[in-house]
Amino acid sequence: MNWSFKHDLLYMFICLGHLPDRDLNKKEAAVIISRSKKWLSDIEDADFIQIKEEVTAKYLALSSFQARYDQYLKSAFNLKAVFNGNEIELVHVMTDLIQIADADHEVREEEVALIKAAVKAWWLDIDPRLEAESELLNGGIKTDSDAHLKLREEEDWTYHHDLLYMLICMGHLPDKEFSNEEVYSITSIWDSRFPKMSSGEFQQIRARVMRKYNMFEVDNERLNHFLLCALRIKEKHKRKSRALTSILKDLFSIVRADRHILQNEITLIEAAATVWGLGIEITHDSNNKVKLVILQA
Repeated sequence: MNWSFKHDLLYMFICLGHLPDRDLNKKEAAVIISRSKKWLSDIEDADFIQIKEEVTAKYLALSSFQARYDQYLKSAFNLKAVFNGNEIELVHVMTDLIQIADADHEVREEEVALIKAAVKAWWLDIDPRLEAESELLNGGIKTDSDAHLKLREEEDWTYHHDLLYMLICMGHLPDKEFSNEEVYSITSIWDSRFPKMSSGEFQQIRARVMRKYNMFEVDNERLNHFLLCALRIKEKHKRKSRALTSILKDLFSIVRADRHILQNEITLIEAAATVWGLGIEITHDSNNKVKLVILQA
């Protein structure tokens, strides 16, 4: 058997679904199949079935918890190498892992621990955890059936900071400058969303966000935090696609503000859409203006 990227990806999905409670229920299995076929859309069904059988055989042959866990970590490192450390792709895999964990609407601490292990292997600045604080993988764990995944937040960092960071990142990161049109677009979006917020409060939030943005020394770190903000916003809105679609349209209005569309801007839009589970198309209308089309909302 030639073990490949496809095997590593499916092994991680199956391991996350089964290892924590030694049971793979129908909801988890359905999400695993859906997420796997998204990544492996280029292969025939017969080939997918063969890979699934080979991965399952490998998993069952590793009869101990430690052996299965070790292979999970090995597969995580293999994926990092395949993606060449590309944070966007790795965050996409992480969001798939989260969807598998949340398939039965009961996120276990052991599942969070497995996701944490992958995030650590991928060097992502993201900290998935349960709302109910408790020590992970400690003997005699009591699972909180109402627990959900949430992402680390700094004490002085709020939803407003997440949103403004994404808007500022959208305006500056692609070409390393703000045009007057982009600044006006960001300000207009903010005034429309928070009309009762005082100028002083906005300036405090803006200063905090800019300190965070300027603290990062390389583009990958800024992009990584952009994705982290997107994930937290997704959790804040309880995955309501209408709210997320509205924010995506605001981000796109910044892209169109100076009428000069960069591929880096499109990449950021696509990254946010993927994190939020929104299908999109970037097209041109009859006047050759770039247009954002939401395929699923």
